[in-house]
Amino acid sequence: MKQKKSLKNSLLKNHLIFLLFVLTILHPIISIISTQFFKDYVITWSSIFILIIDFFFALLALIIIVILSNDKSENKLIPKLLALIFPLSLVNIIFLYSKSYESRFEILALISYSACTFFLSIAYGKPTALKIISLIISIVPGVVVLLFSYFGIMMIGWSENTVVKKIDSPNRKYYVELIDNNQGALGGATLINVVEGFEIDAIIFKITKKPRRLYDGKWGEFNDMDVYWKDDDVVVINDREYDISK
Repeated sequence: MKQKKSLKNSLLKNHLIFLLFVLTILHPIISIISTQFFKDYVITWSSIFILIIDFFFALLALIIIVILSNDKSENKLIPKLLALIFPLSLVNIIFLYSKSYESRFEILALISYSACTFFLSIAYGKPTALKIISLIISIVPGVVVLLFSYFGIMMIGWSENTVVKKIDSPNRKYYVELIDNNQGALGGATLINVVEGFEIDAIIFKITKKPRRLYDGKWGEFNDMDVYWKDDDVVVINDREYDISK
């Protein structure tokens, strides 16, 4: 009975480690492929979905640590995977950060995930030579993650974009959006983008066309701006014409 229970625990441990390892590799690969495939589009993920995914990574790594602390059974491949998990997790975190984080909880989840994978590599990674190489490789991405985390925590809430007005083109193929870029004590800017009216809303993510920046001006300027469509291809901003077909 004890042997069966031990075998089940060992299989669970192996499956969870493989899952964490595969997910850690899979996310950057999917990000690269999707970036190439959706060159003209923007994928915006739901903040709640991103937060759930981030905490899932951290929780999965923590569960593995707890299981490993109570299970001393050996598998030759597992220690090698654990020796490599830390630098791979840092690369994964960099790709996750590229999605633009708006919550300190999200950053905290990624830091927790990184700390857990570091402990896994140090405590359970083998052989020693592979572990040392892995830690050396981790230096550069580790510094990048630390900088991202620091500036992310410091800058959250400092800059906020609010769409104050949308103006459809006569044929409704495009729309212009006036954006109030509020940077708090640093001031801000008035931004004007033209966007093709294409959108796929799948609740957890939204796919839209990449906006084209037409104007970047002073903060609060949008209050007194004269913006309208002259025709289907020409936007007029304060008497200046912008041909979006070029």
